[in-house]
Amino acid sequence: MNLTFFHDVKKFTRSVKILTLLAFFLCSTEGYGSDVARLESLINASLPKNAQWSYSAVNMATGETMSSIGNAKGSSLAPASLMKLLISAIALENASQLHRDTIIASDGEVSQGILKGDLYIIGKGNPYLASGDLTTVFKGLTSFGIHEISGDIIADDSLFDSKGIERTRYGPAYAIPDALGLDLHTVSVNVYPTKSGKPPIVEIDPPQKDIKIALSARTVSSSQITLQIRQLDDFSYQISGNIPENSPLSHKRFPLGYPSLYAAGSLYTFLNNGGIKIKGDFKKGIAPEKAKALVSLPAPSIPETIDAMNKNSINVVADNLLLTIGAHKFGKPGTREKGVSAIRDFLQQMYMDLTGVHIVDGSGLSKENRLTSEFVARFLFKVSGKEWFEALYKSLSVPGEGTLSHIGYKNNGFRVKTGQLEDAFALAGYYKNNQGIGIAFAYIVNTPGADAPSVQKTGLEILKYIAGDTV
Repeated sequence: MNLTFFHDVKKFTRSVKILTLLAFFLCSTEGYGSDVARLESLINASLPKNAQWSYSAVNMATGETMSSIGNAKGSSLAPASLMKLLISAIALENASQLHRDTIIASDGEVSQGILKGDLYIIGKGNPYLASGDLTTVFKGLTSFGIHEISGDIIADDSLFDSKGIERTRYGPAYAIPDALGLDLHTVSVNVYPTKSGKPPIVEIDPPQKDIKIALSARTVSSSQITLQIRQLDDFSYQISGNIPENSPLSHKRFPLGYPSLYAAGSLYTFLNNGGIKIKGDFKKGIAPEKAKALVSLPAPSIPETIDAMNKNSINVVADNLLLTIGAHKFGKPGTREKGVSAIRDFLQQMYMDLTGVHIVDGSGLSKENRLTSEFVARFLFKVSGKEWFEALYKSLSVPGEGTLSHIGYKNNGFRVKTGQLEDAFALAGYYKNNQGIGIAFAYIVNTPGADAPSVQKTGLEILKYIAGDTV
């Protein structure tokens, strides 16, 4: 074999590969995929005439802006749940310093199995505290030989002052933030059919001794279900209508107005039902400094916390993190203002241009939040250099999972966070093609009726465009 010819061929082949990748790279700075002008025309034609929108993309290799289009290019728009990207990043930046374990403590002494004093459940902002954690409390107390508590069960939620993060929408997705609460600060009402003509069985989870149920519902032999489950307040529910005797349980979840007080009542109920007698009642208060910790309920790690938050876009987790960060940076109590100041400080430390940036909460539920798509894309590029970036990246959904489970498109090259309000639709994240060339991108639409399928479909077109699947 002619070795000279062989080596020349290898060099030529290698040069072609390099030139091909270089050509791809250079083309990608003008538009990732096909013609960006055609994409802009497609989006304009698909959205309502009064819609404001923008799309931006940043090359992950160079930090250069690759695309910036839309009739609101450069304008600040309501980003909906893209705000969770900001709170995720600052939480990861401070992860080792955020102590969120729930503490069970007492200012009394144990004598002959009696805890002579009050029992405090001290919230540190863990929104994933669950009714199952009450078992851990019970086991912990019985390990001290406690079978009676002479005082009250007292909820201490003083770490947060959530004033200013009010909800204008109702439902379990809009539960309010609180330093203490169970099951994402919600309650579940389960209704089970019995025999025809008899009332159904009602189960409340987490359990609560002071629940009042106005029950007029009946189990019926017909197949038609007319059951209605209504929440009157945290401790009062109305159940009416009919439930067929062969039907599965009917289930409805409600947000709580006072998550910490409900948590104290649930702990009271659980301990009492388990055999620890409580002489007092349950209420809210502040644990004295002399109170000693008896049981600790560990919170999930920050990466675990944001993984569930981002994939399922859980609002209460984001706003809890905002208040937690505020308390950590500026002292107790954590407030909305302190949390927002901490985020802005964090962004300035990354040399982000905050022109047009207006931050109101961590969840993105407020319509007063304002970001540009260029800001979001550049933010995503900048945090990619952080040592914790992998945790943020993995918390974003691949099309086909989480909030992207129904988008009708699958491509493992993407990691995406979505945002959805009545008048805002957004998606942002990362894409890496087969050549390893990646981008950070953001797409934001503001228009009445942004939750319509036609608006959401434009997000699908953005993803397909980025991947080069279609224009």
